[in-house]
Amino acid sequence: MSDRATLRRRACLTQLQLARKVGVTAPRLCLWERGEIELSPEQVEKIAAVLHGCLSKTPAFAGAEDLARAIAPNVAVSMRAA
Repeated sequence: MSDRATLRRRACLTQLQLARKVGVTAPRLCLWERGEIELSPEQVEKIAAVLHGCLSKTPAFAGAEDLARAIAPNVAVSMRAA
């Protein structure tokens, strides 16, 4: 299982639930989790925000920006202030 899928599961979300929250299809999210495609920086930001909300008590991730770097290290992501 990929780190991306592990994070999603730790957040107690199915692929379908996360995909709907982010605005992508579940098959596209599945491809992204397996590392077969990359999502746009905006989609990565949305995923990071959703997962951050679910994992906010996890000490390994201090914030959504750290989470975004963990899930998409090759994508330059600039988190907007909430």
